[in-house]
Amino acid sequence: MAKNHEQLNSNIEREVMKVPEVEYQNIRGVALNHILQKVTAGGEDCYADVIENYQDISADFDDESLRWISLAYDNPEVTDQVIANIKQHKGKEDVSIEQISYYLNLLKKLEEQLIETEDYSDHLDESDVNQEYQTELEDKVRSTVDFFRPYAETTPERKVVVVPTSRELIGESGWAFASGDVAYVVSPIDKVDNQVHEYAHTVINPIVEKMDISEDEKRRVIELASSRLVEDEGYGEHAQSLLDETLIRVYCKRILGGVDGYFSLDELKEVVDRLSDERFVEIIADEKFKKRMQGLGVKTLGEYKGKIEEYYNLYEKDDLAQRIIAFYEEYQNARSENPDVVFEDYYLANWRNIIE
Repeated sequence: MAKNHEQLNSNIEREVMKVPEVEYQNIRGVALNHILQKVTAGGEDCYADVIENYQDISADFDDESLRWISLAYDNPEVTDQVIANIKQHKGKEDVSIEQISYYLNLLKKLEEQLIETEDYSDHLDESDVNQEYQTELEDKVRSTVDFFRPYAETTPERKVVVVPTSRELIGESGWAFASGDVAYVVSPIDKVDNQVHEYAHTVINPIVEKMDISEDEKRRVIELASSRLVEDEGYGEHAQSLLDETLIRVYCKRILGGVDGYFSLDELKEVVDRLSDERFVEIIADEKFKKRMQGLGVKTLGEYKGKIEEYYNLYEKDDLAQRIIAFYEEYQNARSENPDVVFEDYYLANWRNIIE
């Protein structure tokens, strides 16, 4: 099980990061990248030249790589990190500064056309920063740093820059990119929980990348992972990505947000047993839940209770998440005995407990 605390603290002299500042910044390149994807999907004739050039470069770079490049439109200092990330995470060793410049020039061309057609402002999220959002995000970033105690050399960020982006362009989701001492978080301005989730990627991903994991262990992670994550949400059979995402989702829901999701079967039964008929009617109005009930042939609360195990196995079961919940409990127990324990050390010494 857990390694002894002497092993965990062998590197305790390493500096633990300080809580980063939070600020907001409108980055035109980010919006332009998402606008370009949108006009390409729509095949708008007035942008035909730009679309053709976009299709050429998108044959060499996936959507995520182009998102990273778009940050350099306003912040050229991230260019070296963008190139490093594309080489490391996309296996594209021949990426060049000329290709980066080509895409940035394409975004510039799009911006000029948008200004001419007066379409630009329709796509930008220039919402005022709500102090309530900022305070909530600062509190949750502080809680995240306090929980994981990241090493400054692994997570060197001194600043979290939130890039407000309209739902029209990115929906309810977001993404993050770490460069030097800055973590950029792209998200709708009011989606604080999503911003924390994306920020947590800059803490967790570099730790998981340090794992020594065999092919058999990768297969075991994939076997335990939720089928929704592997298939429906497109994470595929990538063990480290599945660990990244599940570690973060469990942390955000169970640790940061309290018991909210990732129920065991017994926990779900307890929740459903407390439902009233009136509350069930309210819940079933949700389109996603309604489709699930229709798929099970369920119309009433009583029928739902009778098929709760079938529902759980189809839609809620996540063995990897349940094991990570237990792993976090073990980590918290170690922290209660010794507050100096650092998550990176604990995880790298004990992560196999999750899959055994």
